[in-house]
Amino acid sequence: MPGNYPYAPQQSFGTVQPAPTGLRKAAVILMWLTTASVFFLAFAAFTRKGVWDDFVDGSKSLADLDDADTFIGTTLLLSVVLVLANAIVLAVWSNRVARNAKARGAAVSPGLAAGGWFIPIAWFVVPFGELRKAVAGRGDASSIGVWQGLFAVATIGGAVALQLFDADSGQSPDDVSSGLRNQSVGLFIAAFVFVGATVFAMRALRSIEAATSGA
Repeated sequence: MPGNYPYAPQQSFGTVQPAPTGLRKAAVILMWLTTASVFFLAFAAFTRKGVWDDFVDGSKSLADLDDADTFIGTTLLLSVVLVLANAIVLAVWSNRVARNAKARGAAVSPGLAAGGWFIPIAWFVVPFGELRKAVAGRGDASSIGVWQGLFAVATIGGAVALQLFDADSGQSPDDVSSGLRNQSVGLFIAAFVFVGATVFAMRALRSIEAATSGA
């Protein structure tokens, strides 16, 4: 009899909203500004090495060293501010595209897609995983993986580079100079990797947006 069979009501997933194109463009601009700030930070580190070498030779003063330290500290603060602003915009954008994907039936969590950008270490995995779920076979997700890998390498590489100079008072002048050189080289390498990450991020964001908001 018909009454003996279970009935599953039709599930409503919600309404697909317009693509958050403005947020995507803002995120891309902030990514390029962040990348530029890492180049600027590398230049500041390179400049500090030059000032140190001149100080050892006697042509620079302690005030010059303080100015060089202030310069790199300011550029580092600028980078941190840009990274935070980028994370906020990416979080809002990720939430919007994840909601659209969920409205289409994708098994994605808008909360994790947004909040994952603020979880230490997990920001290398969680938001990217949710964005892959958002695509859900509707588009090419290959650029997401490349963006994820380059982002991790650049971020970790930049953090390691900052530790390559140890301001230990027991170091010799040559050791300090070598540490400053290694720091600047490491930061330049990280900056170039950030360029690649940003290029693939642009492709990924467009692909995700098209897959979640397209017809």
